[in-house]
Amino acid sequence: ASSEYIVRNFQTMQTPAELPYEDGFEAGLSWVLSNGNFINKWILGEAVHNGEGTHALYISNDGTAHAYSNGSGGQMVVATKTFNFSEEGVYSVSFPSSGVHPDASLNRILPKETTAFSAPGSFLRR
Repeated sequence: ASSEYIVRNFQTMQTPAELPYEDGFEAGLSWVLSNGNFINKWILGEAVHNGEGTHALYISNDGTAHAYSNGSGGQMVVATKTFNFSEEGVYSVSFPSSGVHPDASLNRILPKETTAFSAPGSFLRR
């Protein structure tokens, strides 16, 4: 006898992090990485770090090195973290520059509603 089943991929909502927030990525990963099937992917690794620890979240084209492949057609991979902005105020975001693309126009921090799903895609245009 055989049974029929349907496979569905889904993503559960993150528990919002309280502010102020700091992550040295030493205790594991609490971010959602949406890499798709692209060559360049977000990884938690040890190829680069901010000097205060041994780990970082960065782009890699081989799963280890802090390197990316040009000519990948403007593909976008997404690292998502949900924050609790329950109190009115002015907020700022900072991160070490060693983890960003040398072309600053390709680096984005985008606020979005928690119900909006961040899927990898190829819709970045220059």
